[in-house]
Amino acid sequence: MTRMHDTLHNIFGDEVASKCSESWGLNEEGESKGCFKDIGIEGLHNIMGDFLSACFYSKTLALHK
Repeated sequence: MTRMHDTLHNIFGDEVASKCSESWGLNEEGESKGCFKDIGIEGLHNIMGDFLSACFYSKTLALHK
């Protein structure tokens, strides 16, 4: 299993991957650090889960600015 940063690096390169926040783990409030949240680059979000969940929640996520 690869880290999310490794996948981002492979797809987008060093410049984009270095600006992205960590996706795994919990933040200081006990919430997921990166699931369904902005990961450091405007318009780029991390959606985890199966395809149906990603399709369903991506519509709501698209409304966030």
